[in-house]
Amino acid sequence: MKRRKFILSMGLACIAAILLTTLVPVVNNYRRLRGKKLLQEPKFLLSICNSEAVIALGKIYREKQIEIFSELKLLKLISNDNSFEQENITEEILQRKIIDDYKKGDTVMVSGWILSKTEAYQCALFSLGKEK
Repeated sequence: MKRRKFILSMGLACIAAILLTTLVPVVNNYRRLRGKKLLQEPKFLLSICNSEAVIALGKIYREKQIEIFSELKLLKLISNDNSFEQENITEEILQRKIIDDYKKGDTVMVSGWILSKTEAYQCALFSLGKEK
């Protein structure tokens, strides 16, 4: 009976190890994608105007900022202060970052709109995502 329990417990341990090694990367990918989606959707702007206007703002901002051309660069710019990782981003953290931008005067004028730098980066990312 002891041998049977040992074999059964070892089998269960192997199954658990296999599940963990396959499940952890899946969960991390989901968190990364969720964080990326939060970073590239300017929620407030999308609540007051349509997506075409946000795309237009993003394109205009990208044309003004020649050095900002890739999705990866924009993601890094949004999360540059290292207070959060892309995988751990929440709406509250992102809102706080936008508010801090306004408080610091870290804003840009894009087509008559005064946007925080974070919002401008989000618009640029949003427009990049819609071009594909």
